Amino acid sequence: MSTATATNGAATDAAFAAIASAFGNDGSFGSATTDAVGSIRRAGESWLEESRALMLRSLDAFDATVNAYVELTRSIAGAVRVVDQAMDQAQRYAGMASEVTSTYTNAARDLLSR
Repeated sequence: MSTATATNGAATDAAFAAIASAFGNDGSFGSATTDAVGSIRRAGESWLEESRALMLRSLDAFDATVNAYVELTRSIAGAVRVVDQAMDQAQRYAGMASEVTSTYTNAARDLLSR
């Protein structure tokens, strides 16, 4: 429990105690007020703890999502590099094949024209 929660709880207890004493501490109002304060405090603390747990789960999910996105981006970048390398190699091969074909056909034409 935080200091602010403890301070607010003490202030709430004091306020309800003042109200209860104004109506007589021994009466059913004092008992009901004390019970209500305890119930409200427990509900508030429970809500606060559940909210914190939910926020922590949300942060964990956000962190996992960002990490998955980063890994996906890295794997895509790696695949693009592989594709770029394959494209470069294919272009070199196409250039070489074109040169060999051109040399072959020119030689064959030269031979046939004699």
